Amino acid sequence: MRYSKHLPKNFLTKRIKFILIPYIFFALFIIFEIYFDHAKHHTLWYLVLNILIEGKFFGWFVLVIFQFFILHIIFHKALDKMKPLIPIVVSFVISFAHAILMYYSTNYLNWWSEHYILYNRTIILNWLFYFVLGFYIEKYYDAVMKFVHQKIYWFLLLLVVSAGIIAINIFKFDVHLNESNRFDLFIFSGVFFVLIISLSKVLCHVHLTFIYLISEISFFVYLSHQIIVEHISRGLSSFVRYPFMF
Repeated sequence: MRYSKHLPKNFLTKRIKFILIPYIFFALFIIFEIYFDHAKHHTLWYLVLNILIEGKFFGWFVLVIFQFFILHIIFHKALDKMKPLIPIVVSFVISFAHAILMYYSTNYLNWWSEHYILYNRTIILNWLFYFVLGFYIEKYYDAVMKFVHQKIYWFLLLLVVSAGIIAINIFKFDVHLNESNRFDLFIFSGVFFVLIISLSKVLCHVHLTFIYLISEISFFVYLSHQIIVEHISRGLSSFVRYPFMF
């Protein structure tokens, strides 16, 4: 919202400092955890290449975020001048087509595996719709929020319908991809995102301190949660036969 019309000189530098460096730190943690595990036999270079550089661990989305920053630097002036409908529709078609081809077309998947050097979940085509949608939500923020409040029941209905489509794909068509790059998530995620912002706008008047705390540490929570959950699970493994206690 701050940088739709101009970029400060330290735009990328600041993000390297506060986003990329933590990514590197947690990637190195995972690398050394695997490297010193006697049950696994990987060279240090193999782990650095796969985890730190290619992003094949839970921190992969940081590489997507940095692609968002680069796209913003390159295209923010052009997007600012365009009417939102065409970019949103075009980006949706691109992202949906990419996601569905990645799921159903082995040839398409293999092509990306052969030619794309990073983890295939970081391919920007899958996330292009979210980038464009986010850009225009911030550009027309007040108008969007007003429209959501006026049509809140339509948005809730759209959320239920899009969730129903996901359920049908899971239970009837066996689309069991338990990942954020499912081809049927775009509408659901977009509507849910707008509703969360709308709810947050209401909650900001309540001044719930713990929400501000969560906001401050949310990036750390994202980068650390799988490590913490994994080690807690090991500690609680003796309780696995007692599901309620576990």
